[in-house]
Amino acid sequence: MEPPSTSTVSVLNRTSLEAPVAAIQRGVVAALAMRQAAGDVCVLLTDDEGIQALNERFRGLDEPTDVLSFPAGDHPGEQRPLGDIAISIDHARRQAAARGASVDDELAILAIHGALHLAGLDDETEADQYRMRAAMQAAAASAGISYDAAWRTIGRAEIKAAR
Repeated sequence: MEPPSTSTVSVLNRTSLEAPVAAIQRGVVAALAMRQAAGDVCVLLTDDEGIQALNERFRGLDEPTDVLSFPAGDHPGEQRPLGDIAISIDHARRQAAARGASVDDELAILAIHGALHLAGLDDETEADQYRMRAAMQAAAASAGISYDAAWRTIGRAEIKAAR
């Protein structure tokens, strides 16, 4: 069965902070198209407390992180849900500051990263990480989003040291 030809991306902002909704949507659509995946995706923008609760509930890690992906699994029908992405705006702001990037670009890149996970890419091994970064760079370029080829998740200790 061929995947559906379009993706619908909803962005739900549960914070009081402004977010680049259009860039996030463009990034997710570009990442999915590049992997020939499509479906409904919901992107939740939350704070550190919200993502920490999700991280603990679904991964058993009681700490905030930058982005989480939740694949929907198989669903019959013409347009299927592909999954959900949760992003901590707090973490994205710290990462952007530590690397000298804009918060808007960081949020869009995190959405791309999450979408690539939904489309089947992983980043557990060094080879996987290389493929993930290459796919992120290509999707960002396609969506008109600035991307640093050395991008990676920055841990809290590194963020504190960069200040």
